[in-house]
Amino acid sequence: MLTIATQLKSAWPDKLLGASYATLGPVKALQRSVRSGLDATWTVRTDVTARMASRDAVEAATSLKSRPAHRFFAAIAFCARDVEAEPGLAAIRARELGMIPTTGGDRIGGSSRKLETIRDAIGNAPLALAGNFAAGQLGSLSSLPSHLLVHVSASAIEISGASRTLTRGWSWFR
Repeated sequence: MLTIATQLKSAWPDKLLGASYATLGPVKALQRSVRSGLDATWTVRTDVTARMASRDAVEAATSLKSRPAHRFFAAIAFCARDVEAEPGLAAIRARELGMIPTTGGDRIGGSSRKLETIRDAIGNAPLALAGNFAAGQLGSLSSLPSHLLVHVSASAIEISGASRTLTRGWSWFR
């Protein structure tokens, strides 16, 4: 997927482009994105919670200080498997690390209360919602996040006149 992302970035250098990493922690994911010339990074792994930030998240935050334009989307209270008692506090912790709190999952409809809690905690700071959803599913949630991370599956994309297939990945809109 990084090959496609770097090709997209070279084809549209003025567009913000990032990559998601399902298995990498914050440091390795950030290093790959930066090395590939991407503008943003997202990890699915929850390394920031209300109770703590992992050593890896703190190290990535230190690295982000020298890259203030790079956007790092930190998964907090993400999916049903991630039970976060205080999603607002987790979002505050992510913001303190210079990261954009990102929540969501496959069941976006159940996220309304969680999103409202997070939005109340961080005010107008950036907040991302990620998941497998269509525009009609967002409804009243669409005013809460500043960024939407959308799963892209088997979508044909055009790069420099050559048709390529992106089989898995995420894209976001602001």
